Amino acid sequence: MQAESERESRAIIIKANAELQASETLKKAALNLIDPNAMQLRILETVKQVSKDQSNTILLALPLETIQAVGIQGLSSMASIRPKFLQSDVQKAKQTSSKTEED
Repeated sequence: MQAESERESRAIIIKANAELQASETLKKAALNLIDPNAMQLRILETVKQVSKDQSNTILLALPLETIQAVGIQGLSSMASIRPKFLQSDVQKAKQTSSKTEED
């Protein structure tokens, strides 16, 4: 009976020490990820790992700062990066609508 309670006591101590080490490691990781560049690299690494399985669909929310760093300043900039075939369709639609307004 006493041996069993000693084993349980040691198991509790071992578990507590493991939790302490885990929390210290998480604290170090959090301090490393304070830098926005480190966080961005971590996000990209996660996307890379998840994308290995082609059955996954990835929805990636990018911070506004990241989008602006690429040079996209708003909806008008988003429209400027559309594929060429879509741009020609939009131009045709504008021409058609301007002709109907003239009539």
